[in-house]
Amino acid sequence: MSLFIDGHTLDLIITRSNEEHKFDFFMYDPVISDHFAVHCRLNIDMPPVPKQIIKYRKLRSVNADNFCRDNINSSLCQSPSTSFSELYGQYENVVSYFILDNYTPLRTKIVKQRPVAPWFTEDIAVEKAKRRTLERRWQLTKNSADLDLYLSQCRLVKDIMINSAKMRYYTSLIKNSKSDQ
Repeated sequence: MSLFIDGHTLDLIITRSNEEHKFDFFMYDPVISDHFAVHCRLNIDMPPVPKQIIKYRKLRSVNADNFCRDNINSSLCQSPSTSFSELYGQYENVVSYFILDNYTPLRTKIVKQRPVAPWFTEDIAVEKAKRRTLERRWQLTKNSADLDLYLSQCRLVKDIMINSAKMRYYTSLIKNSKSDQ
């Protein structure tokens, strides 16, 4: 798409085909050449992020002693059924619904589905987990040695691993492109 403004040409604007386009153009003289820079401000909304509903229980918050006591006092242990199918149904009713719902009610959460970066690797995930562990240790101890370990891990993850992974990924995309552009 070529646009002509005051005798200047803006050669190409690439947008998604299903978006409404609102362009705001202005010229700027950077005084470094005999050409003006034509700037274009695009007012484009990001595509909506898909969301997913997740149901979960906080099982770590269960008091094991109380859970066992209620389980022993339940009809499952006091008067178990004789057939397998009835016993299974009794188990479902007592443990799954009555006891679990009392101790850990089913919760619902809406999470955004973020696309995974194509350059992100398992090694980066491992090093990020180490970084988070070191950060927690430093926040707990406030020790300068722990801070140094944390900061060196930050540099490793960000400056070395992530930047080099991005560089490798985009370099391979450019090398493998079949276009001459």
